[in-house]
Amino acid sequence: MAISLTYYSDVTDGRLQKNVSTKIANELKDFEGKRVEIKIQKLKSTRSQQQNRYYWAIAKILGDELGYTKDEMHEILKFKFLKKSKVIEATGEILEYIGSTATLSKSEFADMTTDLIRWAAESFNVVLPVPGEQLDLI
Repeated sequence: MAISLTYYSDVTDGRLQKNVSTKIANELKDFEGKRVEIKIQKLKSTRSQQQNRYYWAIAKILGDELGYTKDEMHEILKFKFLKKSKVIEATGEILEYIGSTATLSKSEFADMTTDLIRWAAESFNVVLPVPGEQLDLI
């Protein structure tokens, strides 16, 4: 069974926070004599709970207007705004796939919701509330 441990820490003067480095040192004892992989990466700031609640509220509003559930609308929105393509170098074939809202940073997520609001207004004449605007859902 593979064991994966994740720690979060600020780095100051090239060092991890003391409590984190201590935890890692203690965990390394369990890996004595084994080969390990160590990965260090900058922590990506994902969307906030407030952004998440807002997104699902406007997905429900738009879905209700267009005759879809909020989950169906979520899939449609991912297809509309997160469709990506990748070229397979060996064959030149272009493969399309749908990204995930969960992997977007806060600013990427904000940009997507701004595009979504504009698209709903221009394409369907549906005016969605902007972030921070009072919502009265019945």
